Amino acid sequence: MGATAQAAAPMTSVDDAELLARDLRRWVVNDAVSPNGGVFAWVDHHSGQPAYEYPEISGYALTHFAGSPLQGDDLRSEGEAGVNVASWLEKLVNDERLAAKEGWDDQAVYNFDIAMMANGMMTFGLRFGHDRFVECGLKLASRLVAQVGRHGYLPAIDDHISPVSQRSAWSTQGFSHLIKPAQCLSTAAGLGLAGAGDAAAAVVAKGLAGQGPDGHIETRVGDEAVMLHPHLYGVEGLWVHGKAVGDEATLERARQAVEWAHRQILPTGGFPRYVNLVDGSVGPEQFDLTAQFVRAVLLLDLDVDLTATVERLSSVSLPVPGKGRAIPYQTGQEVVHRNAWATMFAAQALELYSSRAGSSLEWRHLV
Repeated sequence: MGATAQAAAPMTSVDDAELLARDLRRWVVNDAVSPNGGVFAWVDHHSGQPAYEYPEISGYALTHFAGSPLQGDDLRSEGEAGVNVASWLEKLVNDERLAAKEGWDDQAVYNFDIAMMANGMMTFGLRFGHDRFVECGLKLASRLVAQVGRHGYLPAIDDHISPVSQRSAWSTQGFSHLIKPAQCLSTAAGLGLAGAGDAAAAVVAKGLAGQGPDGHIETRVGDEAVMLHPHLYGVEGLWVHGKAVGDEATLERARQAVEWAHRQILPTGGFPRYVNLVDGSVGPEQFDLTAQFVRAVLLLDLDVDLTATVERLSSVSLPVPGKGRAIPYQTGQEVVHRNAWATMFAAQALELYSSRAGSSLEWRHLV
């Protein structure tokens, strides 16, 4: 049975959006956190078999918990889950096991992943009162500051402690996604880390150098295709930095990038994995970036009707009896994934949609 066969009926109100967001939050706590504390990248929807524990996504989960709008027992459940996640990450940091995934890509250390871990550790520690997690996050952020100091920008791979990646992809040969680490650097700057504010400005400048006059941000150097997932990471970094330092010009560049993305909308209301700028071809529909688009529109207060896109996220959501609901990575696949980061992005998108107050989100808490 495919994912769409068990999908929810499209939502009809902002109240429905809020309820779905709560179900998505429940799934993260109940199904995505491993007994060890790491957060699984995904769970196979048919078998219930989890994938690997993913440090980057564990960092996202901590930011997700830090920005929680829940109260009472629900918030306590997220706080308890977060302590387990943060403790797992803390051990990885102390053991210098910072590779994106054990046994993958020659144990390359991705700076984007380090940034997401750092922001999660700092924001979760601050929200729930755990100083040791804040210090661990600052330790990670200082690695990024040092690299920006050496290079003048943030490379994709930490070449000081890690072998160079053998992969050819936006995550190894692009700079749009590396705008988002401005978030952890700005968080660290607020906590007094020397050089972090300048490093945040440097990663923004490097990414913006790849923005075209139509608004798209180059996602891999020299590539004719724009991958919407890292393109929207760039938007998120621009929004964060614009808010953190009060820079309206940076926010305007973010708006231009979102307006370009809006022009790529599919008839379903969702968005494609990529758009080829030369021949106009597009990739399959993908739901992490669809949720990112909703967030970006609301955060930047753009005049965009999100009804079809929000209903699309609702219609593909996957029921997990007793555990909540999850968002798949893509539909129409033989193997359907309850995807951890897509679910967290969608939960935040729906919370912003239901509150109609996207601009009120603390920039530190953007997942």
